[in-house]
Parts: sequence; C-alpha cells; structure tokens
Amino acid sequence: MWNALGSTNIFVITRGPDALMYEGSVEHGNGVYVYDPTVLAVVDSLTPLNTQGSAIGTGLASNNLRGIAFDTTGRGWIAHAATGLDIWDGRGTLTDHSDDVWKHLATGFPSIQTTAVETDGPASGWVGTVAGVVRIMNDVVVPGTTLAINASLPSTAVRDLEIDSEGNLWVATTLGLARVAAGATFVEHWSTAEGLAGDDVRALAWDAVNRTLWVGTTSGISEVVVPKAGVTTFTSQSYVYPSPIGPETTALRIGGITGEVTGEIRDVTGAIVRRFRCDPAHDVVWDLLLADGTRARSGVFVVVLRDREEHRRLRVAVVR
Repeated sequence: MWNALGSTNIFVITRGPDALMYEGSVEHGNGVYVYDPTVLAVVDSLTPLNTQGSAIGTGLASNNLRGIAFDTTGRGWIAHAATGLDIWDGRGTLTDHSDDVWKHLATGFPSIQTTAVETDGPASGWVGTVAGVVRIMNDVVVPGTTLAINASLPSTAVRDLEIDSEGNLWVATTLGLARVAAGATFVEHWSTAEGLAGDDVRALAWDAVNRTLWVGTTSGISEVVVPKAGVTTFTSQSYVYPSPIGPETTALRIGGITGEVTGEIRDVTGAIVRRFRCDPAHDVVWDLLLADGTRARSGVFVVVLRDREEHRRLRVAVVR
C-alpha cells in the first residue's frame, strides 16, 4: 500500500519529539510539512508566509531546506540551503504560530549554505556547510571550536553529520569521513586508503543498538562498527573469511570486530606463520604467504585474536 501525503519536493524527513513527522522541502515546496503518521495526513506547516506573525523573530527564513533536528528542549533546528540556521520554538501550540519564537543564526558561519544539522543538548548542536562545520552552544556560534575543527577536516565541503551514542560527531566530506571526539577538537579521519568504500561521503546513519555507523559514499556503503571503551573488540561472533580459502583467494579477512585486534596465524604445529594488526577498516590479516614468501599449501591454519588479556582461536582451511 502506498499513501501520497500531499507534500512535494521533500529533501529531509525527521521525527519530532511530539511523534509527528517533519518534512523539509526544497525550493518549490512550502517549507516544513508536519504530518501525523497515525492518520496519514498533513496537520500543519511552517512556511515563510504563515510564520511571519510569530511572537518573537521573523519566522522561517526560506522554503529551501537542508536539515531538521530537535534539541532536548523540543525546539526545531532548521538548516537552510542559502540562509543559515533557524531555531524554532513552537511552544506546544500546533497550527497556532502567533506565539512561536524564532532565532536566526548566520553570523560566524564559514558559509551560510548549509548541508546538515545535528543537536546534542538543550541549546547546542552542529551545522554542516559547504565550507565547514559550525559549533553552536547556548544558541551562539563558538568561533574557536569552529575554526579548530575545520582546520583538521579532510575537506571542508561537508555533506552530512551524525552524532553517536557517546556524543562524538561524525562528518561526511568530499574527501573522506571524520570524527570529532565529544567535548574536544581532536579530529580523526578515514579515506579509501583505510578501507572506506569511497572518499566522497554523502550520507551517515547511526545504529545505536548495534553501535554501527552506516556510511554512504558515491562508490558504495561502508559499515563502521564503533567499539565501546573497556569492551573487548572481538566476541564469539567474530569470524574469518573466506573459509575455506580457495585457489583464487588472495587474502584472509576478519569480520565481527569492533576495534583494533592483534594476533597471529599459526600452522598445525603451532609455528607462527604471520603476525597481524587489524581493525574494522583494515580487515586483511593474511596475504596467504608463508614466512619464506611462498604461497601457503593446502592445510588447516589457526588464527589467534588478541585484545589485552583476552584471546580467541579460529580455524581456517586452505584448499589448493
């Protein structure tokens, strides 16, 4: 069954704290459509026209939107394609916009052409733009943090943002994926050189249950499993593949790990064939060559995984 809800030119869809769905349109749409998923109907809208009579502020700045997020107080953060950010407080009165409070932020942005928005507190969040990210705290741009992070990004052309369960900010850029540690300006980044499917990252989605970041690129999708501090990076579900190793296989890989793992490949006598260090982005543990440079012949090999005091043994067969 397909239901047409009467909204057009939709770019972003977000569930609000009131369980209603907020759809942001682009250019020829109204602005923000609000619909109730229980009755499958549009129940309200925010447009540049119907919000001009708000109690405080000038209303929605444009109908060309790039992101919608809600902070922990229930206010909507609305990112515009060419005019910065609006912060909207509807005061709980659906369809009545006369008591709404609007704030508009654009000063201090590296560009007012936004691409994404995320929140991480009652008055704090991040805005992505075509020229970098913007850090906002207490509804004010934080210039020092903004400048420091943008100087460390692989590219300031930001495509998307996502915040994980620990408050770390993930940044999709045209030259790879970056992560900003919660409460810090330290930036890590990854590209195809570290195993990412593609350097031009377009979309991010955080799966809190499985602690997985899904990374959409122009060359495919990467699944990044993020370890939790103090937890062993492999489990009983970790595995090596392919198994068995056929004659055309050139590398043995490991799956089901959440962080850096060390270990070794041993033959059936217990002799070490190869030591390795791997992580979810660098998952090749053996090139199937022995210590003398020759290819491994048919037989059974043991893969030993180590993380601090924990270890696990896996077996793999080589079939030539």
